[in-house]
Amino acid sequence: IASLRDDLRKAEQVANDAEGRCRQADSAAARAKMDLAGAEERATRAEAKADSLERQLAEAERAAATAASTAERRQRELEQANAGLTRDVTQARHDLEQLGKDIEAAKA
Repeated sequence: IASLRDDLRKAEQVANDAEGRCRQADSAAARAKMDLAGAEERATRAEAKADSLERQLAEAERAAATAASTAERRQRELEQANAGLTRDVTQARHDLEQLGKDIEAAKA
């Protein structure tokens, strides 16, 4: 009987130890689950931030393309205006020379 009681006590101790290890494992699993949830939340925020940055980049690229197009158009307009002014100045010089000749002819 004493031997059976000793075996029972040992079995109870083993069961108690096993319960303690189960509680520790449950706690570790709960912590791991919380860690995973936190990691998933951070990943979701990171994805949202990446999406936002991609949209901002696309907007910046469109704005840069628009600015480049506008700058090219304005450059062409300036070149055309400059060519027109050059023609006008050339014509004015020619007209001035002709006027000078006409004045000289009128004096003569």
